[in-house]
Amino acid sequence: MRLVCTIILCVLSFSSFSQKLDKIGKVEVIELPKMADHNIEKVNGTYKVYTDSFEFEGNTFFNIPNGFVTALVAVDDNKDFIKHYNSFGILQATIVADRIINLKVSEKGRFAVYYFADTIFKVHLNSYQIDTLNASIVYTFIDNEKLI
Repeated sequence: MRLVCTIILCVLSFSSFSQKLDKIGKVEVIELPKMADHNIEKVNGTYKVYTDSFEFEGNTFFNIPNGFVTALVAVDDNKDFIKHYNSFGILQATIVADRIINLKVSEKGRFAVYYFADTIFKVHLNSYQIDTLNASIVYTFIDNEKLI
């Protein structure tokens, strides 16, 4: 009887360490979710972005090679804004807009684009010059930070 119990316990212990198969017979890979590099909270009626030891204003966050970009994109009567910070967390510029829709930042952090009222606004994050383009709401950055 002891031998049977020992064999059953051994089989159960080995099965607990075995890999699991999904419905089509492939090995199921279980990955733990990665922790976000930032946290967004509403504090006293304003949105704050917390990352590392920095606290920024806004509810949208982009980490770029030479700093950070945050934006407040809200559905109310207040104006939206984009804020550009250097790598030390010091505010470099604030761009205020009526609405910011579909905000994107280029991979190298040189440009930010957003859509509003049948116009795409392209902001140069080095000179803060703004270009306007007529286009649809669908756009993205491709090679060498070209906007399509």
